Amino acid sequence: MSSGLDTGMDSLSLNDTRPVEKDIAEHPAIESTLLINCDEELQCSSADELCQRLNCRPDTPVKVVSIFGKTGDGKSHTLNHAFFDGRPVFATSARPESCTVGVWAALDSQSRALVLDTEGLQGETSNENQRTRLLLKILAISDIILYRIKADRLQNDMFLFLGDASRSYTEHFKDELVKAIPKEDSGNIAPLSRFGLKAIVFHETHHTETLAGGDQDLRDRFERLNSTGKSCAYAKLIYVGIRSSPGQPTNFEPLRKRLHRALHSNEIRSPRPIRVIYGMLRALNEKFSGQISDLRRSVFPDEYFTCGSRCVCCQAKCTLSMNHGSAGGRGHLAPPDSNCRYTAERDNKVFLCETCYLRGQRNDVAYQLSGRGESGLFGLAKYAWSGYVLECPTCGVIYRSRQHWYGNEDPERAKVVRSEVRHVWDDADVVPGAEGSLNAAQRLLDGVNFAVSSVSAALPTQVITDYISDSIAPSNWVPNSQIEKCHRCGLSFLEEPDMDKHHCRSCGQGFCHRCSNYRAHVSGYGSDKVRVCETCYSSSGSAPASVVANDTKLRQYTELLTSACGSVYSSTAGAIKSFARPSYWQRDDDISQCSCCEKPFHSKRSIHHCRRCGMGVCDPCSPKRQPVPARGWDIEVRVCNKCYQKA
Repeated sequence: MSSGLDTGMDSLSLNDTRPVEKDIAEHPAIESTLLINCDEELQCSSADELCQRLNCRPDTPVKVVSIFGKTGDGKSHTLNHAFFDGRPVFATSARPESCTVGVWAALDSQSRALVLDTEGLQGETSNENQRTRLLLKILAISDIILYRIKADRLQNDMFLFLGDASRSYTEHFKDELVKAIPKEDSGNIAPLSRFGLKAIVFHETHHTETLAGGDQDLRDRFERLNSTGKSCAYAKLIYVGIRSSPGQPTNFEPLRKRLHRALHSNEIRSPRPIRVIYGMLRALNEKFSGQISDLRRSVFPDEYFTCGSRCVCCQAKCTLSMNHGSAGGRGHLAPPDSNCRYTAERDNKVFLCETCYLRGQRNDVAYQLSGRGESGLFGLAKYAWSGYVLECPTCGVIYRSRQHWYGNEDPERAKVVRSEVRHVWDDADVVPGAEGSLNAAQRLLDGVNFAVSSVSAALPTQVITDYISDSIAPSNWVPNSQIEKCHRCGLSFLEEPDMDKHHCRSCGQGFCHRCSNYRAHVSGYGSDKVRVCETCYSSSGSAPASVVANDTKLRQYTELLTSACGSVYSSTAGAIKSFARPSYWQRDDDISQCSCCEKPFHSKRSIHHCRRCGMGVCDPCSPKRQPVPARGWDIEVRVCNKCYQKA
């Protein structure tokens, strides 16, 4: 940390008897003067008045040395012994009240230093933030800062103060100091790139050892606690540690030596005229002044104990204690004055029954396909005729979207409901009171799909399907009942009952979808290319296999009819599914792969939705079933493996 200029100077002290220039008068009785009071008011109207109090000329070149530290750590006592041979230049007192309020200044004629004594940190004050701002302005005009700490170990608050002061200096004070330099003096003062401070930490212990690594240990710890990077305001961090025995006076000699070396070294900063220093202080005091809030950090802030959940729409924070929802506790609670804002993505607007609201009750109502007392198929038919409903738990069905042939008003305009925007908490992701509206249509479709899939998956249904397919198949096709595995890859259809059997239109053998996903011209099937296996596709350049044309007509007509009906069914089913899809579900058009295994979807890997997170998943990644009350699913429904493990 120390430079080559420091080598060999430890034997020097501030009591060096070198001749002093005549611009500083020698007075045996040196007194300190109040420079700035606790209200940040300069007590000298001009540089001449300050110099008159200090008994020097305005052009006297000096370096500024200021001291900082906690109240009661002996800052004034340290300055008296480090600069004035123990004379009481700065007031000290044995009383419990602080004897230094504001900033006091004194001139040391021997070391040519303007010494500033400051008010202690953590002392009694009416506005702690204002005092901190005052201390930072004094630090900004200083060439050397001395931090006095009287503790057995270095404390983090010292490093945090030095780090905050460094950031304030580089971000706010540095440019203002350059502007405050008079043009006639700009050539005699070091450029901005060399405006670095020297910080000396004077650490006194009684029962513990001082830092073994000295300056380097101090620098390392400062960098760990403050990420200042290259913009650090301190050119040097100097550590002076002493261990004092109880009852013995403090040894200030090591501090005097380091101060002497720093004051007589001009490698970073040169002395400045007192009038320039006063101008800098006045400029900073005028620039950074005015009222400042007295927001004090609590010893135990609410963030330690309050719930960390926030509304995803307006960022309002829950005001209840942590884990308030456990063991059947209440839900989240926003501050009374926080009004949430509506977002289309979350659709966080709910309806309240107007009649119940006027009676002093708050009953939520939500869009539903049918009333609670209506069965699934009857409710679906009624929905097709009368539209969706709004049902109140107390009043019953209060609104139908197509109740009349024409003239149906919006529910709010009809004054049957009133809207309210509610918070959506980040750990729930659901609007409270709107759970039922999230999946009313989807629950109805799930019931119909379950019935259809149960019938189609039954063994008699499959046997009948195979019988009909074999009846209309060409004579060269192997019957479905005899196909147990793929003719090429050997995939067992008995082990994979969901896999469809396909026939090669040329050889008639049974294949899986992957082994028969080829197209080629086959005689008897017209000019269009039809499904063939890989072997027949490879030999499609030669003469195609002989197939009786009339033998394939019935199969072709059936495939044409099935394809047409399938297109109509797929379009209709897709439209219904799109309408019934809950708002938190991922759109099918945006899904290309499973969110769990990341395997792509295709005709044999269908898209399913997890009822908890709403993401698209495949069937192997969503075999579990469980209720999801937060989404309005009171029965066991499909959930993905990720959500099942989190539950």
